[in-house]
Amino acid sequence: MDIIDSKKGEDIIAIDVSDVTSIARYIIVVTTTSTVHSNSLAKHILDFFEDNKLRELLFNKNPELNNPWILIDATDIIINIFQREARDFYALEKLYFKGKMIFKS
Repeated sequence: MDIIDSKKGEDIIAIDVSDVTSIARYIIVVTTTSTVHSNSLAKHILDFFEDNKLRELLFNKNPELNNPWILIDATDIIINIFQREARDFYALEKLYFKGKMIFKS
């Protein structure tokens, strides 16, 4: 979570969803304060995968930026970067309530 925290991501949660769904093992949800903040965080995360030679784990190597919800699919880890209004609207935490919360900031 340090990679997200270092770019001032807010309300970070990580949920182990391996017993709930087969789409991923972990779901990470983070809130940002603006489109610029979301884009910066997404690029930082993508650079982490690139710098650590993990790019092959990325399902979509060029996620759609400039949206209130940016999804980075890294095979077993799905990272959801939300602006506040979108996070409140979609409420993913409620969707995966049967998963095991493994991190909450």
